[in-house]
Amino acid sequence: PTHYEQSNGSSNYNSLQTQLSRHLANGLAYTFNYTWSKAIDTACDGWFGVEGCFVRNPYNPEADRSVAGFDLTNMFTGTALYQLPFGTGRKFQTSNRAIDAIIGGWQLNAIVTMTSGNPYTVSYSGDKANTGNNYQGVDITGDPNLAHRTRSAWFNTAAFRAPATYTYGNSPRNLLRSDWYRDVDLSFFRSFTIERVKTEFRAEAFNVTNTVVYSTPVTTLNSVTFGQVLGTANAARQLQLGVKIYRRTDIDE
Repeated sequence: PTHYEQSNGSSNYNSLQTQLSRHLANGLAYTFNYTWSKAIDTACDGWFGVEGCFVRNPYNPEADRSVAGFDLTNMFTGTALYQLPFGTGRKFQTSNRAIDAIIGGWQLNAIVTMTSGNPYTVSYSGDKANTGNNYQGVDITGDPNLAHRTRSAWFNTAAFRAPATYTYGNSPRNLLRSDWYRDVDLSFFRSFTIERVKTEFRAEAFNVTNTVVYSTPVTTLNSVTFGQVLGTANAARQLQLGVKIYRRTDIDE
């Protein structure tokens, strides 16, 4: 027998991109970006197998043309900074220089990220189609969506079944999506200069809401954990404090 690989296919990407921004004025600046898009490709993303995908029918790769594995229908990012209006020269100041020095110079920063979930394909571990590939598609027999998703049942596992011998399965590629991603990071900065030495204090909180984003569930039909979510796609809340001291050469004359 002769074995060979082909690196071919096609893809396209279309999107609507919007932005709302404000330059720093009265202590406030922000940039908001929203993208509504669709990425479509044939059979697999990149080199075959690198992303864990497969071509179920090597004689007809176009049968697996669908949204790409990296497709994110909705993507929103927002950044903002606000110089708090307290202290000397600000809207709210006291007649006490010491108090103004303590409460002044603070800056609040925020980063918000939200995206759609990642597409994924339900597969079967085994060579039912007799193509030499140990992973292949499955048959879909019902609605795979659940009204209430949980970690133990992220989709309707009863909606899928193993394909018949010498068949490729009729379930579309990248039919389902994982949990949507959301994250909020906050930080407080305070800068002050003493004898031309600039010091910056930072208090930062990553995933400040401690939101759990579930990872892609187990997608192999004949796995004992099929349909279950076994991990998370983000880290728990993290807090950190830091001090940054600039050298004298970093200070403007």
